[in-house]
Amino acid sequence: MKVCTGFKMMLLLNIMAVFFLSGCRNYIVPDPGAMALADARIALPADGVRSAAWQGKDMVIEYSIVPDGTGFVVSGTTTIDDSITMSFPAALNLQVKISFLDDQGRVLGTADITPRYSAGYEADRPLSFTSAVVPPAGASFFAFSYWGSFTGIPRERTENWDINYFPFQ
Repeated sequence: MKVCTGFKMMLLLNIMAVFFLSGCRNYIVPDPGAMALADARIALPADGVRSAAWQGKDMVIEYSIVPDGTGFVVSGTTTIDDSITMSFPAALNLQVKISFLDDQGRVLGTADITPRYSAGYEADRPLSFTSAVVPPAGASFFAFSYWGSFTGIPRERTENWDINYFPFQ
């Protein structure tokens, strides 16, 4: 009987995780047609390489966009603000997205540019990323969005600290 009860508990936890994660997906990936805030829009490079830094409320993304035939290679680093990592230096999860926009700022598509890290990674130093992306036809702008959760080390009895930036209406 104990095996059956344990199985039921694991099944229930898995179902709850699916519902939780499906809700997060909608939060961090804007629906096609959603409007990006005007101050979040960044022009795609017409030709050549574009390197810049974007300052969000919780992180800085230093990026380079390099054309590679059919799309772009987006690479760089994300740096979490010291105001977070001084108390909550371990990344529990982090998602970073780049959304491609049309001339009016409407979302055409979104790609994942999340840096590679392991759960518990000390995020008090830059996290690197490299992603090959193909912008949808008609894309002329892009915007960043992110969501993450951080905790203390070494697994201190602390609350978690969540960060997010979602510039879409």
